[in-house]
Amino acid sequence: MQNRKTSVLICLSGLDSADFIERATPHVPLDRPIVLLYVVDTRPAQDIGYIARRMHGGMQGQAGREALMEAADDDVGNAILQEATALCTRIGYSSQTITRQIRRGRPEQEIIATASQSDLGIGLVVIGSSYKRGPHPLIGPASVGHVARFVVDHSPCDVLLLR
Repeated sequence: MQNRKTSVLICLSGLDSADFIERATPHVPLDRPIVLLYVVDTRPAQDIGYIARRMHGGMQGQAGREALMEAADDDVGNAILQEATALCTRIGYSSQTITRQIRRGRPEQEIIATASQSDLGIGLVVIGSSYKRGPHPLIGPASVGHVARFVVDHSPCDVLLLR
């Protein structure tokens, strides 16, 4: 088991992960255990399923499509985590101190759930300040997205917010 509250949780969105890792790692000592996290946002698939049920009373073969979508999401997540792991080891982090996780759900809630896991000993969450796609939030500053805002408000430990 890792030392209590010494691990760093680095949250990857899949957008410019290499740039994000390069900007995050100067703030994380090389001897700290790292947890790389990628969250598959399940809201889009849930929305599509809801629309299909409303419009068509459900869709034939929906379970098969959902399994294919989950497998594709896992492939993307694994590729992102593999790239981030390779970059971290090139920077100087030991591969034995890097843990990788893919979770499914609402990103903000999954990040908090991961940061709260006592067995991981997360003492710092590193997250990007905003989601770069789509419109800016209607409420609050455009520089901080809803996921980052939720994490800052609910994190059980320190948060490093990168622009």
